[in-house]
Amino acid sequence: TPLRRALLVTVSWRVALAIWGIICQGMIPKGPNGRFSLLAQNWPRTPLTFLVDAGVRSDAFWYARIAQHGYTYSSHQLSSIGFFPLFPALIRAVSLVTGNVFISGMLIPTICLFAGVYLLQLWLDQRGMGTASAMTMGLMLCYPFGFFWASMYTESVFLALALATFVFFERGRWGLSAAFAFAAVLCRPTGLIIAPTLAVM
Repeated sequence: TPLRRALLVTVSWRVALAIWGIICQGMIPKGPNGRFSLLAQNWPRTPLTFLVDAGVRSDAFWYARIAQHGYTYSSHQLSSIGFFPLFPALIRAVSLVTGNVFISGMLIPTICLFAGVYLLQLWLDQRGMGTASAMTMGLMLCYPFGFFWASMYTESVFLALALATFVFFERGRWGLSAAFAFAAVLCRPTGLIIAPTLAVM
């Protein structure tokens, strides 16, 4: 089925990206940002650590600190108040089960990516384009910055929320659509564009 093909494309891409991320671990100490990896912070060198660490860079550490300690503000240095609250809240909630904010931070985008595949299939089906889902996912994943879909960032979460908003809107499920739109705004500032888009529709 088209959905199975789209899922197969996504799984293949995710596995390939995971392998590439693990291979790249040997290059980290040579790069200028090697000190920002989990391995440089005394994480044990295991396959799971390599897999998690491959997607944890830069803003991921801000999200982890917010999930662990909440928001902070200082007028003299960078502060965490610039980050929207949904993703850190999800990390905090899932970490109650996993016991680790970084594992949670990688697990959430992965689940949301596959939820996005399913919702994209529904959205395309509503337009009679369901057979194009595998190609659509392939093109989206192969975008040069597509690695963010599998990193500890908000891209996959926002994708799933935005697609859910429009799928439910077009099915007349106004309450669910509004809830997902509100969550998208709590996820990223770009979520604000959803409201005028829905108004036009």
